[in-house]
Amino acid sequence: RYGSVVLAEVIHIYRGVYHLKMPNGCRGAMFFNKALLRTRVREGDMVTAIVIGFSENDDAVKCSLR
Repeated sequence: RYGSVVLAEVIHIYRGVYHLKMPNGCRGAMFFNKALLRTRVREGDMVTAIVIGFSENDDAVKCSLR
């Protein structure tokens, strides 16, 4: 749901996008800016994300870093 706060695992990082594995098994995508990050996030790390939308064909969840 929009606005939900979830704990997701980073499964892949590519060109400014974290690809996430969400708790319910669906995929998530989160754009980031290296200049604004305080800590380095790596594959396998857990991040807290806020759901801000869905992809056009509903196969991925758009997220924002909390």
